[in-house]
Formats: sequence, C-alpha cells, structure tokens
Amino acid sequence: MRGEPDQLQRDDTAAHGGGRVRTAVLVALLALLAVKVLFAARVDLFWDEAFYWQCGQRPAIAYADHPPVTAMLVRVGTEIVGDTPLGVRSLFLCIGALFPFAVYALAQPLVGRRDAWLAAGATLVMFATASLGLLAVPDAVLMLAAVLFLVGFERATREGDLGAWMLVGAAGCLGLATHYRFVLVPFAALVYLVATRNGRRQWRQGGLWLAAGLLLVGLLPTIIYNLGNDFASLRYHLAGRHGVRFRAGALGEFVAGQAVIVSPFLLVGLLGVLVDLIRRARTGDDRAALFAVFALTHLGLFLLASPFESRGLFTLHWPVPGYVPLLVYLPSMLRRLLRGAGRWLRALVVVLVPGVGAVVVALLFVELGTGWLGLGDVREPFIGWSQAAKRAKAYLTELGEPGRRAIVVGDNYCLAANLEFHLHSLADVYTLDHPRNHKHGRAPQFDAWGTSEAGLRARAGEDALVVVEWSEVSSSRRDEWMAHIGSLFDRLEPLGELRVAHVGTQKAFKEYRFYRGIAIRPEQDP
Repeated sequence: MRGEPDQLQRDDTAAHGGGRVRTAVLVALLALLAVKVLFAARVDLFWDEAFYWQCGQRPAIAYADHPPVTAMLVRVGTEIVGDTPLGVRSLFLCIGALFPFAVYALAQPLVGRRDAWLAAGATLVMFATASLGLLAVPDAVLMLAAVLFLVGFERATREGDLGAWMLVGAAGCLGLATHYRFVLVPFAALVYLVATRNGRRQWRQGGLWLAAGLLLVGLLPTIIYNLGNDFASLRYHLAGRHGVRFRAGALGEFVAGQAVIVSPFLLVGLLGVLVDLIRRARTGDDRAALFAVFALTHLGLFLLASPFESRGLFTLHWPVPGYVPLLVYLPSMLRRLLRGAGRWLRALVVVLVPGVGAVVVALLFVELGTGWLGLGDVREPFIGWSQAAKRAKAYLTELGEPGRRAIVVGDNYCLAANLEFHLHSLADVYTLDHPRNHKHGRAPQFDAWGTSEAGLRARAGEDALVVVEWSEVSSSRRDEWMAHIGSLFDRLEPLGELRVAHVGTQKAFKEYRFYRGIAIRPEQDP
C-alpha cells in the first residue's frame, strides 16, 4: 500500500534531535498546564460551564442540548475537588493535558518520533488546541476522542489489527456520548471506506463491524432522550440553532476567526499540508487520502455552512478536529520547502509559524485571565457572576424568613446557572423564559427540571429575590421585559443595582439589578 511509514526514515529522524524536541515539548506542556490550573482556580465559570454543573447536579440519560458525558465529568470533578471553579474544570484539565500525547501516538508510526513530537508541540502553539481543558465544555473530550478514533482507524486500515478496531469503536462511543458534532468523525471514516480502494477492502474485516457496534452504543443516550422528548434536542441541532438566510460577510468572518484561533501563519502552513495531501492522494498515496478526507470533512463542511450560521452563537472552534490530521505532516512539509534555503529564511519560518502562534496563545491567555488587553468580548462571559452572587447572598440575609428556603430568580439561564452554582445550598434558583434560553436550546431543560417560569408559579404566594442582568437586555426591550417580570408577582420592590467594571478601565462592563418579588402569582388561564 502506498503511503505506509518508512522504517529507515523513522529511525533517521528519531536519531537527530528527537530527545531535545521531546524535552522542549514536555516543558512547554507543563508550563501551559500550570497556567491553565491557575486560570481554572481563579476565574468565574463561563455560562455553559455553570449550566453543565447544573446538569451534573441532576444526573440523567441525556439533556436538552447534549448527551451525558460532559455533565458526568463535571459531577465527578466536583465530587473530588469540591463545588469550585477548579473542581468543575479539573477532569477537563487532565483531558487537555493528554491531547498532545494522543497526537504523538497518531503521528509516530507515520513520520517518526522527532516529527511526532513536533506535531505534538504544534498543539501548544495553536490556541484552539492549547486551550483544551481550560473550560469544562465538550470540546476537550471531543478532540481527544477524535484523535484516538483516528489513531485506531489509521492502524486498523493499515494493519487490520483487531485492537485498533476496538479503539475506533470505544473512541467513537465516547465522542457520540459527548456531543452531536462528533458524528462528523465516523462520517469521515465512512467516506474513506467508500471512496478509496483500501477503504473498500475493509468491509470484509470483522473488526470494522465490531467497531461499528461499539460506536453505536454511544448513540443510545441521545436516542432514548429524543424518543421521550419529541426529538426536541435533535430538531434544535439540525435546524433550531442555524440560520436560514445567506450572509456573504459571514464567510470572511469565518476565515478571520480561524486565523485567530489557529494563528495566521500556522493556518497557511496547515492549508499547504492539505493541498499537498490532496495531490499525493491523487497519485495513489492511501495514507494521504485518509488524512485528507478527515481534514476536508470538517474544514470543508463548516466553511460552506458558515454563511448560514446564526449570529451570536460561537462556532469558530467547530472545525478544529480537521486541523489535527494536518499537524502530523506539517514538520516534514516545512522541511521539504526549506530544503536548500538559507539560514535566515529558515529562522524566519520558525518565527512566523510556531512563534506567532505562541504569541497569540500567550496574549489570549493573558486576556482571559486578567482582561489586561481590554478585549471585552473575550473576557465578558467570565465577568460578574461571583459579584452578583455575593450581592444576592447579602440580600437573602436581609430578606430571609426563618424556616423557609429562599427563592432566587435569574432572568436568563446564564445568570441563573451561575447564581445556583454559588447559592445552591441557600436557595432554589429559577430562570425566566428569556430568548437566550431558547437560542442556546436550554429552555426545555428548565421545564423538565421544574425551574422555569411554570415551576416558579407553582410556588404561588411566596416571595423571591429577582436578579436581572440589565446590561444583557437591549434598551428597546427593557420596558417590555420588566413588565413581563412584574406580571409574575403582585409587586416588585427595587433593592439596588451592581455595576461590575472591566479590569483596568472605569467602563461599566456588566450591570445587575435586584428586586424583591412579593407574592408569586399562580399560572393564569389564557
């Protein structure tokens, strides 16, 4: 089969600097992990993290917008470390630290130990992969599962090893039980199995069918949940969160966003690898065809879909699994391009490709952790939650009634989830029917938990502390929104407001308003 690894080349590359490269990568990985742990311990939860924490407090077969693995990992982490930001993120930090080793395992049989360590090191200078595990979100698990799937699939289609096929099935099961997006990974494998000569030979392998059976187990939570909930989750992911109008400018936004999360020169280099793989695949190189298919499935699909993506939903990280196969061949491609080039040109490439990537990673980590650069959109999801919860706790102390568990109302799920994270031992937290809840597919979950407006009205006659994220409500909708909130109570009494300033500026970054809702009104007939 063309494209099989060359043993002499592997031995040669391993003998020239492989140990030094490995040491440098491991030192960089430990330094990056230390920064992540510091961030994880000191920075408030991103709103999705707080929602996954809520899910972890309520174990289920699946949830309104995702399968169960993310919530399970959050729950286990908090059982070990505690209900703290570090506890929520702890297992994801471990998964993120494993990711470069998985890339090494993918690359080593194909390009040798030295280039495999270089490929692993490249994951540390690309923000999209360097940040894996920083947040307790599905991406860390998805990326690790995708790479392990490809490790097994590459071995299985080259050697026919049963253990490799089992790895394919286990990794696929994990990925499908984590998020719907993972379906593109087995889809890419299917394309390879149908479109290539070596792929079509694999259908006679018993291991392929074993892998398919294991993989399908990962779909069971999603199938069970959707059958019991009128396919609401599936309909949301297929249509509800996506736009229907073409926006030509979105294509440019997508490319610009990829240049940031990958870094500009690294992105150019990886796209050069993709072009080279396609060229080699057309000459019969089977491994090049395999890696090109996996890369194109993600990068091509999301590029084409970007003009139709709904605004306000962060999707720039979705294509990232498509870059990982390209990392494997990046060092060798750059080496071929620079063969015979002068020392200064080689030094310039080293500065531009990994060097600029490292600078981008460092700057984005600084901004996430400190807000020093003043890029409000980057730090905004982490700002204000603990301060709002602290003020809410003070009001609960003032208004509390002995012998009765307090009721707290957050006007959108992002606020309510963070309030519950900080106050869950002190109060029952409800969320109102905010457009944000529907936009992110979470509204059905609050209905199922009984923590939506319907659940609040079931507490008719009781008082509640109402917290409104004022800066999130557009000025044109404020009167209407406050009228809606007022309709849930006999009377609203203003208690105060809180302005949380961005670090290093006097600008009010977030504003919260606090009310005492007197006598919750029961559900009324239409």
